Amino acid sequence: MLPGILGSYCDRIARYQAQRLGIYKSGLVWFFNMLMLMFQVDGEPWALATTAVKDLIPRVDLQPCAYVGDGVVGLLNYHSEHVPVMDISAVVGSQPSSDLFSTRIAIVEVDEASTSLGLILDRAAETTHLSRTLELPTQSPFIQATYESPSGQVVRQLALPPLFLRMHSQRMPLQEMPS
Repeated sequence: MLPGILGSYCDRIARYQAQRLGIYKSGLVWFFNMLMLMFQVDGEPWALATTAVKDLIPRVDLQPCAYVGDGVVGLLNYHSEHVPVMDISAVVGSQPSSDLFSTRIAIVEVDEASTSLGLILDRAAETTHLSRTLELPTQSPFIQATYESPSGQVVRQLALPPLFLRMHSQRMPLQEMPS
């Protein structure tokens, strides 16, 4: 009798942990129901996994810097740490982000060393659960996955490592900066 009780108790704990992580099972198929921060690039819906977001702050004035990589628009003093900030609309899309009330800076951790990066996101005002992954071909290294939103729209998930690599690979040393 005890293994049956213990087994059902373990199943309940496993279901609770899976729900906390956004994982659920339907028949023999496991689904990942991820909470995503929604934003827009060139009017198209994009998403960022909330597990990567440390903080979401209003858009503020940034400190200019002479030693930057591609897409970096300035530095943010975030809790006494200088965090480079990238404009996602300019890097991934065709035009810089607009100066709207809903434009936010997401502070994200890019790697396991807790390296922070700021991302300017247009219309970052809501979160939603996305679960259905679509198998769509993509040419962009900035797309981690594609999902179908509850309204039926195709939503692209932003991949963070390519942004970090792009910022570091195209950075110019201080002595090579043109005067």
